[in-house]
Amino acid sequence: MLVSCHTKYFVERFGEYEGVKILKDAGFNAIDFNMNGYAYDFPLYKGPAKEFIAFYQDLHAYYEKIGIKVGQAHAVNPTYTQDSQVDRAIFDTLVRNIQAASLLECPYIVIHPNIPSIYKYDYYRAETKEINIEFYGRLLPYLKQYGVIGLIENMFNWDEKKGVICPTVCSYGWELKEYADMIDSEWFGVCLDIGHANLTPDSAATMIEVLGPRIKALHVHDNDGVSDQHLCPYLGTTDWEAVTAALAKIQYSGTFNLESDKTVYANRFFELSPVETAKQMYRIAAELAKKINF
Repeated sequence: MLVSCHTKYFVERFGEYEGVKILKDAGFNAIDFNMNGYAYDFPLYKGPAKEFIAFYQDLHAYYEKIGIKVGQAHAVNPTYTQDSQVDRAIFDTLVRNIQAASLLECPYIVIHPNIPSIYKYDYYRAETKEINIEFYGRLLPYLKQYGVIGLIENMFNWDEKKGVICPTVCSYGWELKEYADMIDSEWFGVCLDIGHANLTPDSAATMIEVLGPRIKALHVHDNDGVSDQHLCPYLGTTDWEAVTAALAKIQYSGTFNLESDKTVYANRFFELSPVETAKQMYRIAAELAKKINF
């Protein structure tokens, strides 16, 4: 099993080349390429196609040279603002993101669902499903064109009155399963976010059981069950024994991918030694990945 880390914070600090080299040297043999580290109107997305293609071809050549794979990618987010002009621009960037994933020879790209602010708990579920089926349906031709599988992620929303995180689009395993199956089971799958599952009603283990082989990628991080902290595993309240047992049961064979942002930038040790921080992150991920191998 490939052990992976998302690139956002290492790349922000060290750039697309050196940031990924640090992860490789720490032990990771794959990355989650974070295109969501750039705004939807980032100049590279709006500039000449020749420059865009050359940028990702050069990155791909470098990653091949150092021996690291792009196991999954993360598209720009949010995907929905309810401002029609902005949403059209975001959609155009999502198409560029899919093309970039193809240039990186990345098989999967995570594309967040549209989340209307009104969809909290069970309210506005049917209407939101219509919005998302149309949204993902418009992306389907581009996924087919570039040979990349789109992944839907389980999400959450914010209840202002109670001051707590609450369920929203695809917070439940059954709803995420419906989305993936209704759009196109060949070109869509699921990225299960373990940390998000710890904040919403269905546990990660329950969602894994419901979703089974639809799960093609993971966002692995931990939290206290109250806020989206993006900590390394074992620093929060997630039941990692249950998670790894469930993944082993469904014979999950994708990358084991950390999305542990706050372990990096909310950690003074990262400022002192980013390389050692990356090594610590790798050791934790590798030990958990061993429990899944079947």
